[in-house]
Amino acid sequence: MVIAQPHLTLTQQEPYRTVAARKPELLANLTATLNVSRAAPHHAEKTHFTIFPEYSIPGIDGVDLIDAALADQQWPTGTIVIGGVDALLKADFASLAGRADSHLDTAHNALDQIGDGEWINCAVIWTKAQDGTVERWLQPKLWPAWQEQTISYQSMYRGKSIFSFKGSLSNGQKYRFSSLICFDWIATIGAKRSWRWALDDLGLQAGEGELSLSWMFVIQCNTAPSHPTFMGEVASFFDGTIVPNVRRDRTCLVFANSAGKPVPGRSADYGGTSVVFTQQTLFKELASRPTVAKGGQQFRGSQLLNPFRDTYFRERGACIHSFVQINPDTVVAGAAHRSFAVDRPFV
Repeated sequence: MVIAQPHLTLTQQEPYRTVAARKPELLANLTATLNVSRAAPHHAEKTHFTIFPEYSIPGIDGVDLIDAALADQQWPTGTIVIGGVDALLKADFASLAGRADSHLDTAHNALDQIGDGEWINCAVIWTKAQDGTVERWLQPKLWPAWQEQTISYQSMYRGKSIFSFKGSLSNGQKYRFSSLICFDWIATIGAKRSWRWALDDLGLQAGEGELSLSWMFVIQCNTAPSHPTFMGEVASFFDGTIVPNVRRDRTCLVFANSAGKPVPGRSADYGGTSVVFTQQTLFKELASRPTVAKGGQQFRGSQLLNPFRDTYFRERGACIHSFVQINPDTVVAGAAHRSFAVDRPFV
């Protein structure tokens, strides 16, 4: 897994986009991150997931850059890229939705439901299949953060659905994942959290049986990623009595945030990129190691995640994180099989 952690400078007024002077730098960051993914410094077979935080892909130009990288024969098949595009006007969003191999949930997010004066904060999920086909799914943000609500003249369009992806690992094991955009993680829509809607739908698919959610990605542009409201939702998400036929005891919860400063170093804001599991995974509790720590009061400012296996990436400045996320189903009890959740972390 490779996660970009760029420093963003957005316009002061909606629609929120990278300021023009910083756009070349952000495009260069996309290229650098994609190069890291292809080089695979984590020494795994390939980078299965490449993640870009909310607002970190500068418009259509950024989408085109990622499209071209994935279409290249050197980019491995069986891979996924998830990223947040900065504000798109309706015309640009419609153009992107109309491209070959683009997918939009038109039953819930049809173009005629978007007002002419609305802009779209959108996640794009790319897949490159084994036959080399590259496809993209467009998922508008469900609920605006406070900064996206305190606007002067243009509202953010509110999406109405979340994509759920499924497939097979190389060993034949089934996997499923979904993505949320920042505030969607804590947003209440129709008396339920957004993630609960996703779980309920999976529960219906499972019927009288059960299925497992492998990953939940939360891409962010979040000043306070360890805020108690944000972290307090983790316990509810992992509560096995909620939608019990959707197993989350092996789920990897990934928080991918932007940087607090334009160079590596300490920052009081942003950062906090992390990978969280339940204790049921049998992963060993993380000691303080280079690049990563176990969170807790020192890094989180609270003990809300102490009951979980919290792998917290120390670097809060601009950087690119590369690591192997261990498949929890491969970890069994016994000294010979001890493992941390993250292997070979590198900045």
